[in-house]
Amino acid sequence: MGICQNCGSWVDEGDICMNCGGSGAFLDEDNENYDSGFPRRPHYSRADELGMQAWRLRNNHEYSSALSYINSALKLDENHPDNWNMKAIILEDMKKFKESEKCYDKSLEISPDRIVYENKARMLYGWALEMREKSKRPRYNFYRLEKAKEIIERAIKAIPKKYSEEDINKYIDLRDSIDDCFRYENLYLDRIKMLESDNKDDLFTIIVTNLYDGHIELSQNLPLRLVRQQDKKSGSDVILVYAGKYKIGYVANDEDMVYNLTSSACQLKDRILDECGAEYCFYLERYSEVQFHIGKIVK
Repeated sequence: MGICQNCGSWVDEGDICMNCGGSGAFLDEDNENYDSGFPRRPHYSRADELGMQAWRLRNNHEYSSALSYINSALKLDENHPDNWNMKAIILEDMKKFKESEKCYDKSLEISPDRIVYENKARMLYGWALEMREKSKRPRYNFYRLEKAKEIIERAIKAIPKKYSEEDINKYIDLRDSIDDCFRYENLYLDRIKMLESDNKDDLFTIIVTNLYDGHIELSQNLPLRLVRQQDKKSGSDVILVYAGKYKIGYVANDEDMVYNLTSSACQLKDRILDECGAEYCFYLERYSEVQFHIGKIVK
């Protein structure tokens, strides 16, 4: 065994240092001929050793064991900023973001450090991103967006003003995308309110099959025609939807294809002897769960 001249790590004599990559002669400090001019092996405290073991476990994805070791290290020395930073990283790996943030703050309280500020910012970015994605679920969407906005603001604030390697534009882009999600959700709710305030008997869901022949662009208040016609295969009546002279689709009739605030073709057919006027309302959309073209009979 010997000591690396560069970093003081123990290595096999004549081998390459696995810590810093240094190579050359490694001298044993127990040897009487040891030159004291070379760095000696670092002397670690018990808290340091437990912290290093926690880090090795973390790198092996053994997060629960790593957390146990780092907690033991902090019991021995609760003012160890590196171990608080390490605990924050382990908690981040475990998706325990709130606890992770507290540990980053504790580390920074003891010893402000650029790297720890950047670690905190990256953790907050990931947390905000996760909250934004969770907002796409049906429940608590506005609450999650509000939390995401608060978190990304803290992330931006955490980035050091000087000498930071973090790209602040990435953080600003996420903040802007969260604002876009707010607008998206509000537009969806506004359209739901419009449908709720209207007469369900006049509303219908359009199954769009062809917009290409007439280069049709669906837009609000686009004039439509509903044409009642017997289907040759089934013998039952269907209601076709035309924009000008071009057939663009038909009125939905199957329960899973009809939006719940609109009427089915079966419910409308007695009101349409031959054909009647209508208009396109809008495309009602909320991610993959809600995707409906909505039309309305014009009296």
